[in-house]
Amino acid sequence: MANFSRFSREVKLSNNKRVESVTIALKIENTTGSIWYTDIQFQEGETVTGYERNTRYMDKLVGDLHWHNGIIRSEETVIIFNVGGTSTALDVYIYPKQNMRATSINIAQGYGSHNAIIIPAVWAGDEVALLASTKTCTINNLKAEKQGFYKYTAAADSKHPITLQNKTGATVYFEYREKAGA
Repeated sequence: MANFSRFSREVKLSNNKRVESVTIALKIENTTGSIWYTDIQFQEGETVTGYERNTRYMDKLVGDLHWHNGIIRSEETVIIFNVGGTSTALDVYIYPKQNMRATSINIAQGYGSHNAIIIPAVWAGDEVALLASTKTCTINNLKAEKQGFYKYTAAADSKHPITLQNKTGATVYFEYREKAGA
């Protein structure tokens, strides 16, 4: 039976630069046997969440206000467990890590219905807000054009496919208030 050891290392970055590439090298001296590299993972933030759930930066509950965040790379489906009795408005905030061309951000529901496409191009560090609670779409608090629907989260679970420009990433925040049934 193989014996595995887990290693975690922090990479310090300059505030005004991003990582273009990473090289990992294994240096072994005076040993015999087999060695395997597996599950190499990079993630942002101070808390490791890849192999052991830590919700310090992932989920927050204040009264009936729920807030979830995550990292999206090119295309992901986020599942929100709304344990309220009915659907409710969903506010979506997107913080691009790279510049993205016009119409390259698409937020949908279920298996791709109720699409919302953000029309303008966005830059790394922008705040894109698609707010169902106020029926507004903004980029850096300025009105922005969108095509399609505002989002809601269905009672029980609600799937939200998010598609970004290929080979880009973003931090995404979801905010909603659970409501009792009708």
